[in-house]
Amino acid sequence: MKKNNSKQSVNYENVKKHISPKAKKRAGILIISSLASLFIYYGLTGINIPALQMGVMVAYMATFGIFLVAYIVYNRAFTRKSITVEMLPDTMTREQKEEYIQDGKRRLEKSEWMLMVIIPLLVTFAAEALYLFVWTGLVEPFLNGGV
Repeated sequence: MKKNNSKQSVNYENVKKHISPKAKKRAGILIISSLASLFIYYGLTGINIPALQMGVMVAYMATFGIFLVAYIVYNRAFTRKSITVEMLPDTMTREQKEEYIQDGKRRLEKSEWMLMVIIPLLVTFAAEALYLFVWTGLVEPFLNGGV
């Protein structure tokens, strides 16, 4: 039996055609807002005033927590995300079932803007964790002459 070893090449133009303008806009907003969040965070925590540093960290954590909880609560803990009409109880009419499913989709679309706050803050926390645990814990000691 002969195996087909030819790999299907990925053409950049084909991939580019399948990315919607809305997705490109969202990606651009996320990149810009993540860079702005990092710039503000490291700019303010770089000032050698402990109260300011602590205040910035607390403000970022509180903002992240509030937006994350709001996103989850508004979307009703995503309980309507993978629901089909057949999964809903027979006590509901067909119209009620459709409205129930559409309400979940509308909520996801309406709350999408919250992700534009949540994701940049998450990127900032990831960068800070990498700095604290990888750079200062592993790389910096190695560069200074020993582990």
